[in-house]
Amino acid sequence: MKSNDQPWRVEQRGIEAVGLSERHGKTRELFAIWFAANIGFLGLLYGAIIVSYQLTWWQGILAALCGSASFLLVGILGVFGKNVGEPMLIVTRRPFGSIGTILPALVGWINLLGWETVIWVTATDAILALCHDILKIQINSTGTTILFLLLGASVFVVALYGHATIVYVQKWISVIFGVATLAILLELIGHGQGHLIGNTHLASWLGGFVPAVSLIILGTGMSWVTTASDYTRYMPAPTSSWRIASRTWLGAAIPLVVIMVTGMLLTPSLPTLATAANPLALLGASLPQSWLLVFWITAAVGLLTENILAIYSSGLTLQAMHVRIARPYTAIVEYVLTGSIGLYFLLSNSPFLATLQSFLSVVGSTLAPYAGIMLIEGLFTRFGQKNRPTRAFGFPALFAWLLGILVDLAFTSTPFGNGLWADTVVGTAQLGFLFGMIVSMVVYGLWLLGRTR
Repeated sequence: MKSNDQPWRVEQRGIEAVGLSERHGKTRELFAIWFAANIGFLGLLYGAIIVSYQLTWWQGILAALCGSASFLLVGILGVFGKNVGEPMLIVTRRPFGSIGTILPALVGWINLLGWETVIWVTATDAILALCHDILKIQINSTGTTILFLLLGASVFVVALYGHATIVYVQKWISVIFGVATLAILLELIGHGQGHLIGNTHLASWLGGFVPAVSLIILGTGMSWVTTASDYTRYMPAPTSSWRIASRTWLGAAIPLVVIMVTGMLLTPSLPTLATAANPLALLGASLPQSWLLVFWITAAVGLLTENILAIYSSGLTLQAMHVRIARPYTAIVEYVLTGSIGLYFLLSNSPFLATLQSFLSVVGSTLAPYAGIMLIEGLFTRFGQKNRPTRAFGFPALFAWLLGILVDLAFTSTPFGNGLWADTVVGTAQLGFLFGMIVSMVVYGLWLLGRTR
């Protein structure tokens, strides 16, 4: 049977399971999807963060590798997709219940919606800089609004078309702009901006290395765990689980590590890279005039490819929360919501955007206990191969998740307040998310063990 999931044909399927006869695709598609989503130049900031912890060159590379390994968790959870054919937050109903899933889905939706806003505004700033630096055009607020809305529409329309179109677009973006990104990185390094980290003394592993890895994990793979099976549910059931996990991981990790290492090379000559109000403008100023057009276009596209996935998955998340909107129309709802918030920040120059990013980092850390529960669920059910009835509320999973969040927050320092144990070794090492994840895994795992006896 030929699948209705075709490029440039609007995907009507929302959260409904994909039937076995409609499965198609190769795992190399997953590589392209996640590769394209991680070619953004903001990954250079993680390289700058690594340098800020006074790590040696080899410690820094190891931190980049360990941090990007968080996408292996996304890949492992993606195995649910080929086994049950459902998006991640419908799979979540198995442990959390059909109504109980609303809570983690709401957290996941806020996380995606917030980052959509941040990225959309940042990409618009990139195009405005292109107009100013290359075309010598100063755009007023009306022009900025039109540019913002058109730029967003170009991305939201891809998400509206759905899965097959996303696969097609991400494949070509990964090739064309992957090459462009690499060329720009080499030019930045070769234009006298690349230097090895001067520190030759090993930094504290607990006080420097571990916090750097933790920040990378929370800002990269961990923020995508609620979307893991959204892009694997069309995979044929016999597809190798290892291929799904490894292609997802490598597709995201390869560009991410390359960009982070480049950030490490650039930071000695651009010491304000990690703290700059507009890091893309700082990078653009480091390039010859002849490269600026390519740089700003690549910077904008590299950001927006990430948003394509976020918009598509946040639409499925809305449906998982029992919002009765057809999947294509969820993209329109997202466009209006995200656009309204983003346009306010863009036109008002509100410093609240930085506060929003801090808030999103706190929201994202609550996803670690969720990921732990879903990992245990996968191990006990062979990632959906063992079916079990879905209840309205999965109280054991909800309890384990909320307990994990409390443990996480107890060790976490935020702009909104510090946890009870934030100044302990665990807190200063930024390991609250890991302890919260472990607590949730242990509590839920013990309940499942007791249930199976």
